[in-house]
Amino acid sequence: MDIKREEGKLLVLEIGARHRPQAQEIYPNAKILIMDIDKQQKPDIVMDAGKMNIKDKFDAVVASHVLEHFPYFEMEKVLTGWAASLVKGGQLHILVPSWEWECRQVLSEKLPLAVFPHSFGGLTNEWDVHKCMFTMNSLRYFFDKINLNVILAKTTKYKLQINNEIVEAEQHYVVGCK
Repeated sequence: MDIKREEGKLLVLEIGARHRPQAQEIYPNAKILIMDIDKQQKPDIVMDAGKMNIKDKFDAVVASHVLEHFPYFEMEKVLTGWAASLVKGGQLHILVPSWEWECRQVLSEKLPLAVFPHSFGGLTNEWDVHKCMFTMNSLRYFFDKINLNVILAKTTKYKLQINNEIVEAEQHYVVGCK
């Protein structure tokens, strides 16, 4: 695939955007391409993000609530593939559900509705299943392991829609620079 860059615009790849694209919020003036394994989502690139083999280089890669869909023992390989698609100085943005938040909720007296999709995924198809969870420390560990310099690491709230109700949970957001 030969991706054409637009002069003066960053080239950004968003992995698995589905209903909540994040790249547009982070890079409002960039040329953004969407990659997903599910062709029904009509992505620009149909590919398994766990076996990424894109020769083109991006200024940034954004993966919001995607990494937890891979088994823990594949993390280094998956993240290495994503980082390999970055230009020197490019940024990898990862957002994942907070395992610390989930543990606090499970141990509380009142279990919120958000815990189940936060923990297991939406379970809407074969790809919408969580296979791993992350603490902030474990996520930073993988960034260190693949030699990305962490330039931002924070925990924020995010919203989930369950049936017709909007509920809140916490997520980790880490940005690494190549």
